[in-house]
Amino acid sequence: MVAKRWGFAVVIGAALGSAIALAPAQTTLTFDSPVPPSLKTIPVPEPTKLYDFVADKAAAIRLGKALFWDMQVGSDGIVACATCHFHAGADHRRVNQINPGTRAVDANGNKAPDHTFSFGAGANHHLTPDMFPLRQLWDQTDRGSTVLVRESNDVVSSQGVFSGTFNGATLTSGLPIENITPTADRDGFTAGGPALNVRRVEPRNTPSVINAVFNHRNFWDGRAKPDFNGVNQLGSLDTSARVAKIVNKQLTLVPVSLNNASLASQAVAPIVNSMEMSADGRTGPNLGNKLGRKKGAKLSVLRPLGFQRVDRTDSVLGSLSRYPDPGLKVDSYATMIQAAFRSEWWQSTQFVSVASNGTTTIVNTADKDSTTDEYAQIEYNFPLFFGIAVQLYEAYISIQ
Repeated sequence: MVAKRWGFAVVIGAALGSAIALAPAQTTLTFDSPVPPSLKTIPVPEPTKLYDFVADKAAAIRLGKALFWDMQVGSDGIVACATCHFHAGADHRRVNQINPGTRAVDANGNKAPDHTFSFGAGANHHLTPDMFPLRQLWDQTDRGSTVLVRESNDVVSSQGVFSGTFNGATLTSGLPIENITPTADRDGFTAGGPALNVRRVEPRNTPSVINAVFNHRNFWDGRAKPDFNGVNQLGSLDTSARVAKIVNKQLTLVPVSLNNASLASQAVAPIVNSMEMSADGRTGPNLGNKLGRKKGAKLSVLRPLGFQRVDRTDSVLGSLSRYPDPGLKVDSYATMIQAAFRSEWWQSTQFVSVASNGTTTIVNTADKDSTTDEYAQIEYNFPLFFGIAVQLYEAYISIQ
């Protein structure tokens, strides 16, 4: 049978069994749809009010690339966004890449989390060709077909961090490793006995970031909304989301909404996810406290990409490379943020105080109350900077 689609002839093989006798010898199907245009001809979506936030787009792209590739973003000082998007924008690692089915459902669609791995080596299994397909059916086009060899709800996905609880962004000897208490893994990501944790693995695999800027929503389930609220992936669904802005010389918590910003919404979710990049309990402002500190801060200030070498020929960061030394010539992420974003989003000397119950207030000085955490404006707004900058970088690589 020959089908004509978008002007191209596509040969489709005859079906198996008696269906051959029922099918006509040759059928031509005509579709009126024209050939889809090249994405190069499609304008890259961009927030309408982008320049209410961004002062220098090129500087924001540089910031976005540094944050995307920097291992210091991970609680363990090792996992970067690019760790799972390194190979053609996706993940090609082969060891410790299996989730046992932590989001599995039963025949009735009810949640039935599975923590048992289908393959003998468990969480640390090395992927091999004979494992695929994980669900092996007689007819791979029919999900209700008879199971031939195995029925597995395991997912080949992407490893992230070890199980642990976040205690603070205090660094040891300038290293980007946070204060973390290791915890027993509740989902079975262990090897060689229950006391030996391995890296946790997400229940869905990593999609490519290439051309993802054209997606109206992102993540496989679409939870990264097209309107970015500056805080998380939920957009306007989170009516409590606020960022800190200088209004009439006073730091004020305000709601924001950027359209065409699904990638920004997506970017801020992994940095606080306890399977992907974060110790359990870390928040966006906590990451801002780690990376957004200004030069002269009491705590260590981390140099952008400070533990990675940057090629001098890099199209975005080459001019800032310190090669053969690691890192960028820029002394801090605070400096990069100040170059990229308008001052009303980072310049205040006031603090946002966050109580243990989540209540926020504006204060003039940081206190010593153990039940509150005080963040400089540049630290508190770190998810806002992170989301916008990473989106601009990912949009940039999609049009090169």
